[in-house]
Parts: sequence; C-alpha cells; structure tokens
Amino acid sequence: MASDNIEAVTEAIEAAPLTPGGWATALRDMAELTGGWGGQLLGLSHGRLMFDLSGGVDLGLIREFEDRGGADPTINPRAEALLQAPEGSVLIEPDFIGDDQRARHPLYQEFLNPVGAPYCLGAVVAGQRELRIVVASLRSARQGPGEALDQRRLGALTPALQAAAKLQIHLERQAAALALGAFERMTIPAALLDGSGQVVATTSDADRILIEGSLLARTGRMIRAAAADSDRDLQRALDQARCSDDCSRPTTSVLLRSRDGGEALGVDVFRLPATGPFNVEARVMVVIGARRQRREGLLARMGLTPSEVEIGLAVFDGLSPPEIAGARQVSIETVRSQIKSVHAKLGAQHKAQLLSKLRSVI
Repeated sequence: MASDNIEAVTEAIEAAPLTPGGWATALRDMAELTGGWGGQLLGLSHGRLMFDLSGGVDLGLIREFEDRGGADPTINPRAEALLQAPEGSVLIEPDFIGDDQRARHPLYQEFLNPVGAPYCLGAVVAGQRELRIVVASLRSARQGPGEALDQRRLGALTPALQAAAKLQIHLERQAAALALGAFERMTIPAALLDGSGQVVATTSDADRILIEGSLLARTGRMIRAAAADSDRDLQRALDQARCSDDCSRPTTSVLLRSRDGGEALGVDVFRLPATGPFNVEARVMVVIGARRQRREGLLARMGLTPSEVEIGLAVFDGLSPPEIAGARQVSIETVRSQIKSVHAKLGAQHKAQLLSKLRSVI
C-alpha cells in the first residue's frame, strides 16, 4: 500500500465491518498513512471500556494498556482529552500533555515511552454520551509528535471511520435482535442487557412481567427484583455475566421472592457470545421463569418431589449442602437426606454421576 493512498485506506476502513480481521487491517493502514506504527480503536460507554481493537500493535501491549487503566481519563491524558473533545475532532500530542508534564507523567515514563508510543494522533469517531469511540495512531520517538499533513490525513479518514463504526453497531444490533426474536416466537420471557446493565430490548411476555412488577420490575433502564435479598442475588448474577468475557460459564439461576415471600420466580442469567468486535449492544440474556419451570417439570416427571426438584437444581447450580440449607432454612441433615433421595431416584452413585445425569436432562 502506498503510504499516501487515502483512497485505499478509506476502502479498507469501509470494508472493516464486513471482513474477518478487517478492523486490524484498517487500523494498521490508518496508522501507516498518518505516520504512526500502530492503530487503536476504543469504545467507552458509561465509563466502561467496551472494546479495544488494534492494528499493528502486539496483543500483549493492548492488555497491559488496559491493565494500567489506559482508557481511564484520570490516568491517561490522551483519554481525558479525547473524551472531552467534540465528535470529529483530531488532536495531536501537544493537545494531550505538555513536554514538561510528559517528562514526569507515570504512564508515559513507565509504559508509553518504553513501548515506543511517546506520541499519538487521536480523533473522536463518535461523541455520543452512550458510546464514545476514539481512534489513535501511535508514534515512536523517531516519528515524532506528527506533522500537519498527518493530522489532515487522519481528519480525512474520520468520516469513513464514523460510517464504518455505525455499520458495525447496526450489524451487531441486528444479531442481538435475531436472538431475542427466537425467544419471542417461543413465547419465552427474556430481556437483553448491554455492558452497563441497561435493558436493550425485551420480549412482549417479559415486558408484561416487568410492568406488573410484583417480583421483577424495570427501574429506569435497569432490571430490579422487588425484594431486597432477591435483588442483591440478581445484581450479583448480572454483574458476573456482563463483566466476564467467558461465554462458556454456566448459567446463573436466581430464585426471586416477592416482598412477602408468597410468590417465587426463577431467572436465568448468562453471558451472550460476542456478535462482533465492538460487542456494544446486548451482552447479557435474562430468561425469566421459563427455563426454570421447564427444568422443574423435567425433574418432576422423573419422580422427584417438589423439594427434591429444588435440591437437585441447587446441586446443579453448584451450591453446597450448607448453602442449600441456609437458603431453604432447613437443617443440613434434611438437605443431605434429600440429596441421597435424589441420587437414588436418578440412579446416581456419586456427585459427579448425579451432575452428569442432571446435565443430560436440564
């Protein structure tokens, strides 16, 4: 690629949302065109780093950048300036920090200088409060803080970056909508939450449950359980799901109680696989009632009593006998006796075999 070929880089950016590995190629080309050695595209929502894509930058450096709080405006002057600048702004290193300050700043001295990124060009791709996307062209000491030509080139690429980012978000939003549509067709109450824990969309059945509000309700754009104890369990499950990058973790099941304890509702929370590199839309699926009811029905048909069904599900969810006893407010001896009964009815000789049998039916 010719280093001054803006048209070629623009084409790479436009193709990025539609091509596997396209963003890495586009960001590398962007950095080369603007006189840098590596490019980053970062997205932040409600103070949380949603994604950090790179081109020409070692993955280990990206991880160290994140571990050091590189996206935190209180730690990184570049992040502070880019978070405050209007959409479409293009900034150079003197806009971030002065020479005297840079010579003493911990992030520069301990990380940016040693990894060869003492200088940077940056632009604000999207400036909305809900999602701010910024791009950076990293520069070495030899490459210097950047010329006016480099700044103009990054400015010329910003509209293409804005359009590509919008397309990427649209594609990911459509993928999430398809997932929710499947639950809608199966009349399963479900809600999609984004990385900040706010509701993106709900099925009509879930919406009715949230509006009724006796066990579960929507407060603003957040989902809350009516009873305080249940809400603590629910928020803990939501936090674990949305903050984890591991989609293979088991579903967390939470039993919600009404304030008077007279009603109960099962909720299953799990992390969604990424629908694209931004992953800024739905990150968590909350299935209300349906899956737990289905699991309870399957176990009941295998001859378990209602109490044994609850015990079996608790064991499957990883609770210990003391935890089960505390949650059910019964003695440990009673729980152990019921676990033995579940073993016998399901033909399991030990815990591993019991979990295997439970997994095969629920």
